[in-house]
Amino acid sequence: MGEDCCLDKIQIKNVRSLSDTGLVSLSKVNLLVGENSSGKSTFLRTFPLIKQSLGKRTNGPILWAGDVDDYVDFGSFNEAVTNDGSTEMTFSFQFKLSILPLLRTGRLPQLAGKILRHRQQKKAPILYSITLKQAGSTEYVSSLRVNINKLAFEFEFDPKYPIGVVKVNGKPIFETQNKYQARMIHRIEAFDDSIFGFDLPNIEELIDRMRKVFTEEKPADEGSQFLIFQLENSVEEVASSIGALLCEGMDFDYIKEQLKGITASGSLDSQVETAIQKLSDMGESDQDNIFLVIYFYRFFPRIEDYIRYYFRQTHYIAPLRATAERYYRLRNLAIDEVDYQGKNLAIFLNGLTWDRLQSFQEWTLKHFGFQTIVDRTEGHVSLKVVLQSGGSPINMSDTGFGYSQILPIITQLWDLSTTEELRARETVPLVIAIEQPELHLHPALQAKLVDAFIASIELAESNHNQVQLILETHSETIVNYFGRMIAKGRLKSNDVSVLLFDRDTETKKTEVKTSHYDKHGYLQNWPIGFFAP
Repeated sequence: MGEDCCLDKIQIKNVRSLSDTGLVSLSKVNLLVGENSSGKSTFLRTFPLIKQSLGKRTNGPILWAGDVDDYVDFGSFNEAVTNDGSTEMTFSFQFKLSILPLLRTGRLPQLAGKILRHRQQKKAPILYSITLKQAGSTEYVSSLRVNINKLAFEFEFDPKYPIGVVKVNGKPIFETQNKYQARMIHRIEAFDDSIFGFDLPNIEELIDRMRKVFTEEKPADEGSQFLIFQLENSVEEVASSIGALLCEGMDFDYIKEQLKGITASGSLDSQVETAIQKLSDMGESDQDNIFLVIYFYRFFPRIEDYIRYYFRQTHYIAPLRATAERYYRLRNLAIDEVDYQGKNLAIFLNGLTWDRLQSFQEWTLKHFGFQTIVDRTEGHVSLKVVLQSGGSPINMSDTGFGYSQILPIITQLWDLSTTEELRARETVPLVIAIEQPELHLHPALQAKLVDAFIASIELAESNHNQVQLILETHSETIVNYFGRMIAKGRLKSNDVSVLLFDRDTETKKTEVKTSHYDKHGYLQNWPIGFFAP
């Protein structure tokens, strides 16, 4: 999806039949195909699984099975982990984030920005991986690995206490030794609200080691003590700036030269200048790793924020959607979105303003040849369909199963695609994950649904949003029609990925392969006779 892509790769290890998917690349449209029980649903349902886990307070990293209002039910850790003796599972997410704009300023006039003023800044690839284990009845994150460009930050956790090891590129940099040390609150950041319920090891002692270089003698009076406090803060600011530049791939010696040049310009206050001079005089050895760790602790909340935003923007539609009822009781409920089974569809449409409802009716008429009428009576509402060819409104319960199956999908598509521009600090898409959208639909209506998918992407982009579709399908019509739309120029060939889930009959493990369309809409690396009986 390009430089502004959202989460563009995902890897799942040891979840049901998915022993290791590898890093699967995601596009704007992702078609999941394969035989039954090949892992397609497990892959797709990982998105609502993470969403429901982040939406409630839990006693473990993942909410495997929630209440009736939750999206998916994986049972438990033991039921979800691959049945081959595996004792752990891993989820990995890759995306891109801006590194340098996140630096704090204060009295520090963006040192990194000064050094990089003649260099084009790009978003850095971030790979976030958590490994889950179970000790007794306790599930916990046993390790965290975050790759930023070519750097790897690794953390190991103990299930009893927030004690762990901090590594950079496999080299141990710091290890908390006891429970008291681990639970001290460090000044850089507090991680009590980590999205998967773990605490990063406290590194206050590591920072203190660095500060002592500047405060070897005790202050003689309160005034000098205040200056030392200022210097300590400046040291952390400068160290974090250096760490950001190292994450950008800059050489440590080059950074020191540039910092000395800025100091010589006389544009900084004395505390910052002193901190730069002392830090830049230090040898390389492990000092650059300390700078990296300090910066990482400031940058990490942004990484988790992005993951949180991404999965909260996920909207899931289940394969078995609710059948239409003749009447729906009104209860003065305010509905923000259609639920994953479409049970509240009538209440949602009833809550639209007149302008929004009219816009929706025009959209469905254009793409599907029918309009949905919301008929209100005292205390009740009913949904009726009017065909483009004319005729009287027909209650949806009398129209057959197709309309009740397609309407929750197209309502979600339209509503999310017309959402006002997102205000997230980074580009976060609207993710729509749908299982078997073709259920109970004639092939002609399946093709129209593809038109609606593409129209929703175009509509979202006109509103400065992105839509990322994840569709599990058995429909040859849908797969072929996306190819036709690429050939006609409605989509680019790299906008659509086809993920083939191939399960080995002996090992019961699944391999995920990727197929793409060429510019003429023909599938590449496609198995011959894939849809044949």
